[in-house]
Order: sequence, then C-alpha cells, then structure tokens
Amino acid sequence: MNPRNKGTVLVMVAAVVWMGAASCGSAAVTTLFSEDFNGLVLGPNMWEPNGAGPYGWANNPAAFTHTPPTGWTNDRGTVFTLGDPNVGVPEWEGWSFANKYWWVGVATDGGGDGRRDEFTKGLGTVAIVDADEWDDLGDPAYVGTLKAEMLTHPVSMTGAAASSAVLQFDSCWRPYAFQRATVDVSYDGGSSFQEIMRWESDEFSPNFKDDNSTNDTIQVRMNNPVGATEAILRFGFHDAGNDWFWAIDNVQVSHSGGTVMSEDFEGVPLGPPEWEPSGATVEPVNIPNAFTHTPPDGWTVDNSQMPGGGVPEYSGWSFAPPDLWVTAAEGQGRELFTKGQVVIAIADSDEWDDAPHDPGTMNTFMSTPEISLAGIAAGTATLKFDSGFQTWGNQTVTISVSYDGAAPVEVLRWNADTGSPYYKADAPNESVTVNLANPAGAGGMVLTFGYINGNNDWYWAVDNIVIEGDRTSFAPGDADGDGSVDKDDVAALAAHWLMSGGVGWAEGDFNDDDLVDDLDLAILAANWQGAAPGAVPEPSALVLIAALALAGYFGRRRPCGG
Repeated sequence: MNPRNKGTVLVMVAAVVWMGAASCGSAAVTTLFSEDFNGLVLGPNMWEPNGAGPYGWANNPAAFTHTPPTGWTNDRGTVFTLGDPNVGVPEWEGWSFANKYWWVGVATDGGGDGRRDEFTKGLGTVAIVDADEWDDLGDPAYVGTLKAEMLTHPVSMTGAAASSAVLQFDSCWRPYAFQRATVDVSYDGGSSFQEIMRWESDEFSPNFKDDNSTNDTIQVRMNNPVGATEAILRFGFHDAGNDWFWAIDNVQVSHSGGTVMSEDFEGVPLGPPEWEPSGATVEPVNIPNAFTHTPPDGWTVDNSQMPGGGVPEYSGWSFAPPDLWVTAAEGQGRELFTKGQVVIAIADSDEWDDAPHDPGTMNTFMSTPEISLAGIAAGTATLKFDSGFQTWGNQTVTISVSYDGAAPVEVLRWNADTGSPYYKADAPNESVTVNLANPAGAGGMVLTFGYINGNNDWYWAVDNIVIEGDRTSFAPGDADGDGSVDKDDVAALAAHWLMSGGVGWAEGDFNDDDLVDDLDLAILAANWQGAAPGAVPEPSALVLIAALALAGYFGRRRPCGG
C-alpha cells in the first residue's frame, strides 16, 4: 500500500473509533432470513478417496450432499458431465454442500490445499462450487466449462422499506482465467432476475475480484423495489475450466433502511426518589438511579394542565426502571409489562394520587423532537412501540401527530368507556403499530403521547418507540440507508477504501464511479449527520474532516492503470 494511502486509512479508522465512543447507538437491523447449511444431512464421499493429507478423511460417511436446504433449488442442469462416470468428479458437479474440513482435506495435493483452509469464517457445512476439483477426473475442462446455479426459497420482505434490504454472506473465492461469480435477485417469483453482484477473474475488468478474497464477509444492496413482498436470490458460478472455486456460508438478508427514528429512554439521567419510599419490597428510598422527569434530548414534557401536588415521581410523564416502578405498588399488574426494559416512560395517575394534590385530573403530554421525513414515501410512515396499559374510570390516552408545524391530528385514542368506539381493554404487555398516514410533501413531524383525565385510575407505560417508513431516496453518504450519515457509514467506506469493481452505494461508492476513494469521503463529510452550512461540527465530525483534509493533501488517487 502506498504510505500516503495508509495514512488516510489510519485517520479514517481513528474517526470510526472516536465516533464509536461518542455514539449513543445506531438504527436497528432486522434479519429477514438466514442460512448456515448446518442442518443438511451429509452422505459419504463417492470418488474422492485420495489426497486426504493430514485430515485422513478419505472415507467420510458425512462428507457432502447435493441436496440444498428446504425450498432451495440446486440447478445442475447445465453441468455437462452429469451421468458420465469417467468425466467430472461427482462430488463437485455443480454446487455441493460439504463438511468444510473434508473439502480442505481431499483437495490437499502435495501438502497444499489451494488456500481453502483460509476460509475460517465458514463453519461446519458450507456451500461450494469447485472447478479445480471437478476437473480431476477425465479432464472435462478440455471439452467445456462448469456452470452451476443455486437459488434460495422465496424470502419474505415484510417490513423492509424500499431499497433497504441487504444480502450478507461469508465467502472464499479465488480467481483464474474466465471463471466468474454472480448474484441475482428476483422480485416476481423467479420470472426475471436482476444482477446485483458480479466477480470476474480478469484483472482488467471493472468487476475483477482479486486473489486476496479467501475469507471475506460480503454485503450487497438488493435494491428491493416499493411493494416487493418476496425475493429469490440466485448464486451463479460460470465459465470455469480447471480454475479455482467459490465457497459461501452464513447467508443472511436483513434491512435497516426503514428506521426513521428510535428511542428506548435508556440514555436519560436518573436521580434518587423524592417521595415514594413505602409499599416496596425493595425500598427505593436510597437508590440513586430511581427516576427522572427529564426526557431524552430534544423531547419535551408539557405538564401545564397538571394540578399542583401529588406524588412528585408521577407528576406527569416520568422515566424510571420498570422494576422500581413495580416495587412501588406491587401486585397491581405493572409487573406484566415485560416488553419494557431498563428504563420506560410512565404516566401513572394511580400512584400520583397517593399524595394530596390540588383539584383536577392528571393531564400530561410527551412530545418527540421534530422527526425528518426526508426521502420517506407518502403514506408509509408507521409508529411502533411497546405498551403497558390498564384501563379504569375517565382515564384516556392519545397519540397525535403534527406535520411541518400544522395542527395536530389524532392517530390513536384509548379510553375506559365500554360503550365508546375508543374503548381499550386491559393490555399490560402489548406491541402496538399505528399508521401515521404521512401526507405527500411533509418534511417533518412531531408525535405527542397524551395521558388525560387520570385521577386515581390506572396507568400507561411505553418503551421501544420506533418510526419506520419506505425510503424513496437516501441522503448522500448514507451507506446503510438508515437515514443518518454517521459512524456506521464511515465504517462501510473505510472497509472498502480504494476498492473498485463491484462496489456500490452500500460499500461507500456515493458518486457511482465504481471506486471508493476521497471523492466519496468528501460526499460523506459534506452530509455528516445532516449538518447545515456553517454549523459547528461535533468532535467526531472534526476527526472525519481531518481524514478528508489528509485525503485532499494526498490528492485524488486512482489505481494504477485506471
């Protein structure tokens, strides 16, 4: 590596480390599908008895199979040696699923294994297509080439916002001659496929995948369109003679791009209790981290309609560990809210009324900061949260949303009136989803959680608030599509620094020139966490800017010959 390039990467790594220490979290990632092939039933070897080397597994009763996972398709129809006992090693006619160590062992020839043993990320059974081993019987490469395709079962895309799905897998690849690998995806049941990854062995190709790729973790953006409900992935190996191999393991499809905002209240500063010492199995009176009325940064609590007095811990929305809330009044159902963890938001008129207060009822409102809807398709924003609710008396809870400062619109109302269309029975441990119906053109929104007319009634507790929506576009520099240009995007860019051929948005190629370099770093820095022109950068951003300056000092580089 050029020493100047090394310096750039070191500063970028420093930026990632600094930002990791300063960050308070990142968008949640949801796994839609995973497969590690370890559930397959393997059978004995067929032709491969020799060259087992130090492993000594010439006759392994659980060596390999051509049978893929349930619902998958192992398409070997184009393997021209099938059925010919004298041409083509049968274990390697197309995609095979084999004990990794047996594969390494039988490929040993004179003490070498072609670097197959470097695939340490592959564990147990791995999926393999190996043209080098296939050609060991009858020299089929003199007649034709090996082509094989493997298809997944349909993968549900439920919950994945448009363009948010990512394929990840561990890979062991060595290039040679004309051998190439592809990954395609179909969103119409397999009628048509679009290519999302291509590796070639030609070092002059823009899709060249080099010979330092025997133990990689690969991420590929799947470009899932709006409305896609299922995806089928196809792994292809093409035009291979007596070349090398491709092995994969730990295949996973996930998404995070639909997360607009999340809050679990775990970052609020807790303090000691003020009044609530009694009725607790574990007395909270001397616990220093019992509760707070201070909401998360940017959030507000409006208690202007609250009467004076009452138990101070519960005078309006409070934030407290659920176990301490439970011990303040045991045996009343609060312990059933197990979805609430670490710190939860609580409006509890039952506890508030345990101390004298002025005439009136409990009315408290908790509002989010303004949440950006940039790039979110109209009508797709949803609110998800965990809720602990007990109903009684005149207690009512509401959620309203205001778009771009307009009058709030109510999107949820629960009350205790059994004759009301808004009646809500006790639901002490529920996950709730609310369609927010964001209108076209809305740039931002504020959500308000209201607890109204409570007076020695019951309570409402919430936790794990998440806003999701289908993204129609991504902010420049947002490699993972989570709506924020942050340390995770720096990490993606740093991991693919100066790579070319097969790199895309998810790898940090933001200007679509098939190269991850200082031009892409400049795009990321210019959009760091949505900073406005003239804004004072945070310390983590200053480190990033230092990396950018260093890259500028070294000049814009291209690979040799580019």
